[in-house]
Amino acid sequence: MVKNYEPISRLKRFFYLWRLYRLVNTLLKKRIAERDTFGVDFSELPESNRKVTIVTIAFNNDKVLRHQINHIREHWHDSDIEYIVADNSPTVERQEAIRAVCEELNVSYMNIPKSPKINKISGSYSHGAAAMWVYYNYIVKRKPYIFGFIDHDLFPIKSFSMVEKMSDYSCYGYKMERGSAWYLWMGLIFLKSTFVNNFDINFLPCKVDRGEVYLDTGGSLWYTLYSKINSQMALCPSRIQVPMFVGGKRHRDIRSTILMIAGCIPIMVQIGRISRISTIW
Repeated sequence: MVKNYEPISRLKRFFYLWRLYRLVNTLLKKRIAERDTFGVDFSELPESNRKVTIVTIAFNNDKVLRHQINHIREHWHDSDIEYIVADNSPTVERQEAIRAVCEELNVSYMNIPKSPKINKISGSYSHGAAAMWVYYNYIVKRKPYIFGFIDHDLFPIKSFSMVEKMSDYSCYGYKMERGSAWYLWMGLIFLKSTFVNNFDINFLPCKVDRGEVYLDTGGSLWYTLYSKINSQMALCPSRIQVPMFVGGKRHRDIRSTILMIAGCIPIMVQIGRISRISTIW
């Protein structure tokens, strides 16, 4: 059962959070039917495994997913990779389109259970709940050496190995700092299973500093994980935004986000509309 670690100062807030976490725990208990999966292995891995499990929470867009699959195969050079698409799309039409891409390219796929009530709260809560379902119903059982989540519009552009990058670190991802707290952006977050086994994992958004500061998806890990560790245990790439040009002209709505290591080596790029991605550096 997932616990709520956010301080509660008002009775109304208490009942809101109580209802929210009741919905989340109900969702986590839902099982997935075999017909809703393709090429997924739920069996536990050997303790000595060096598996890197990459999970994309897909949502309504099969076109960017196709590009991501190709880029991961070209640039992600760990010796033992497991790439899984966890489909959080709300409509059957989009689910079928995303599954078709996975089957065509021979990529593992799971149409994860959903909670319409959580989805109505916000996309961030829907995203966080989806990641939690994958964690508690797949990662915990599978026990890969390293696991992580990436946005479906994030594309590796330079060859690298996550095992090598995390050799001296327990966490990897872009660091968000808001108020008195910090957390790793859910569009790029990787953790070592043996490390997080000692913590309660909660990927939902939350508020800190007496409810004055909002932390987006993954923010609740501030209470359960990040506040309890030294931030030096996390390797955090820097992040810049650059304009996108279409037909030689700068596009006013689309821009690219480049994630870098040590501020100089670009390893991944994210492309999206300004309304969908925050200003980053």
